[in-house]
Amino acid sequence: MIKRLSVTLAGALLFTGCGDELETSGPEQESDVVATVAEGELKRTTIQAIDEETWVPVVLGQTVLEATDDAWDLRFRRIAVEMGPGVEAQTIEGGVEDFNAFATADAAGEWAGEPEVTGEEPVGRGRPTGPLGGWFDYNPMNHTVSPGERFYAVRTADGACLKLRFEDYYDEAGTAGVVQFSWAPIEGCR
Repeated sequence: MIKRLSVTLAGALLFTGCGDELETSGPEQESDVVATVAEGELKRTTIQAIDEETWVPVVLGQTVLEATDDAWDLRFRRIAVEMGPGVEAQTIEGGVEDFNAFATADAAGEWAGEPEVTGEEPVGRGRPTGPLGGWFDYNPMNHTVSPGERFYAVRTADGACLKLRFEDYYDEAGTAGVVQFSWAPIEGCR
């Protein structure tokens, strides 16, 4: 039986972006691969990253949109998550209450981007990279993945700042590779 992590987010806090502001109103975005639903300032996004060979690149903004291979903020393939050129993140240890209260990235820690890949590292399923590479906890007893007790401050290449928390890796039917996360704009990108 697949154990799922259920997360209840109680209320959304109002935040403002920095640099180029994240727009936080407008229609929901739906596609076959990416879906975002707004709950006030908080957005919930589902990425269908089921294919072991194909990356799903996305652009973060008003909603999360599918992107081209040339211009993306994050990309997903099964459990692997990578940040695009110029995107940086901070890892913040904490649960959903900490995520809800988190309003600024100023004091969170060091910004880090993706490490430079030399071609010698193994490329493939589950290769952890950069700050977002360790978003999950793996249970070797039942071979399941669940989000860790951590979330992230993410600074996009255009200077927008947001908080992001992974919520699940399985859909309701138990299909692996259906990555779900919540996010909202915050202050504190320098």
